[in-house]
Amino acid sequence: MRPWPLVPCLMYIFERARHKMEILEGVNAYSASVNTGYALGGIIVGVGYDSMGWVGLNLFSAAFALIALVLVGQWCRLNMR
Repeated sequence: MRPWPLVPCLMYIFERARHKMEILEGVNAYSASVNTGYALGGIIVGVGYDSMGWVGLNLFSAAFALIALVLVGQWCRLNMR
């Protein structure tokens, strides 16, 4: 029986991988990126709150998310044809 992960990113990895080693590499990369995001987010909040406060921190987060959205959109437009 084929596993159906709850997270769409993991589902993508399971569908595209041709061998078990590719699944392991993909899941490890996914896990590393999530953990790195949590760690960097914690550092940014810890450092940023003291200097920017909640409003500044929220504006910074919104700007960062917007830039990421635009960059990913551009990458998809160029590479997903």
